[in-house]
Amino acid sequence: ITMGLGVGGGFLAVCMVFCEFWLIMRASAIVLMVAGVQKEMLTIFLGVSFFGDSLNLINMLGCTTVFSGVLLYKAMHYLQNKEMKLKYEEELIAADIEEEGFTIDRMETEGFKRMKRDFGSRGTILE
Repeated sequence: ITMGLGVGGGFLAVCMVFCEFWLIMRASAIVLMVAGVQKEMLTIFLGVSFFGDSLNLINMLGCTTVFSGVLLYKAMHYLQNKEMKLKYEEELIAADIEEEGFTIDRMETEGFKRMKRDFGSRGTILE
């Protein structure tokens, strides 16, 4: 049984590393960091709720600061993605309007390259 628990735990650890690697490839290291902070916040909440751990004033201020940072990051990320999507749509509309004299140079603007990279081939924002 002990050997099975050790191998099972090791397997889960390797799977977690692969999931983190995949997440970094699809999004960014910052997204992984924010997810880690959220996990730690959940761990603290569960420790207080189920195991009777206590938080003093400094701990509560720290948790509040971290939680506020996560919320601000998410709000900033949402607004940036919304702005990028609008710029992308404006470039597509401009491309449709200029269809007659449209050249590949217009398609290769830095903004269009960035939008194509961020939205991918499916037209959705990757996070």
